[in-house]
Amino acid sequence: MKKIFIKSLIVFSALFFVSCASTNPINDFFGIQMNPDEEQNFKIVKYSEKNGVTYQSSRDMDASISAWAEIGAEDVRIKIVNNSKQSIPMNYNLDQYIIITNAKQYVLEKGKREKYFSHTSIEPNSDVELILKLPNDYVTNFNQQFEVSDGTELTKRVIQDYSKVGNQENVNKDNIRYILIKLNKRVLLLKKVPKIEL
Repeated sequence: MKKIFIKSLIVFSALFFVSCASTNPINDFFGIQMNPDEEQNFKIVKYSEKNGVTYQSSRDMDASISAWAEIGAEDVRIKIVNNSKQSIPMNYNLDQYIIITNAKQYVLEKGKREKYFSHTSIEPNSDVELILKLPNDYVTNFNQQFEVSDGTELTKRVIQDYSKVGNQENVNKDNIRYILIKLNKRVLLLKKVPKIEL
């Protein structure tokens, strides 16, 4: 019985390991290169300004290529970091940036072609920062003010999703399952970063 337990522990340890990445101000979402089928095997454990992000990943994932994302009122700021030994080509027509919620998918708009083409590739040991537009059906309402009985004000940040049939659904950051970045054959999957530890 003891031998079976030890073997099981070794197999589990071989499948998962915990890694750390450097801190970054774009800290809503973080992810690494992986096969999207392995989404359940990628788990962000914790995040702090001092120690960065700690996560679980499998051997098939490539932590040398990572990304951070921050959701704004009308756009998404994405930083892709290439710490691998190969450059990552970028292609305006083929690259995709997708928000996956529980209800639907949103393909982010890349904006003007010439601006995107200013990044033809992400060279080894470098990064690229992009500002991508949220699609028109991803309606955002920010900073609605609510008065509280004690005289203080709360700022409520709401992102609302109107589907094609007109149904309304709250799609705040908590409702985003993950973000996919597709650069040619490379796919990065980003998950929500936990609140910063104090």
